Amino acid sequence: MIKKIGVTSGEIITLLEEIKGPLTVKEIEVYLGEEKDIILMSIGCLIREGLLEADLTNGTAFYRLKNKGKK
Repeated sequence: MIKKIGVTSGEIITLLEEIKGPLTVKEIEVYLGEEKDIILMSIGCLIREGLLEADLTNGTAFYRLKNKGKK
């Protein structure tokens, strides 16, 4: 499962680089065809590593790549 989370994390980064905009968990699920639990664990890892950030808009979380210049 650890390997699957790592692979999915990479896929999320690639997806967000290609889309160039924030996505919801549901949108990421549709694009990747992966289970929600794996996506959520991957997002958690990416946030902890400082690669992703989340914004809450109207009760919905949107995830995007963190700007490299921001700390």
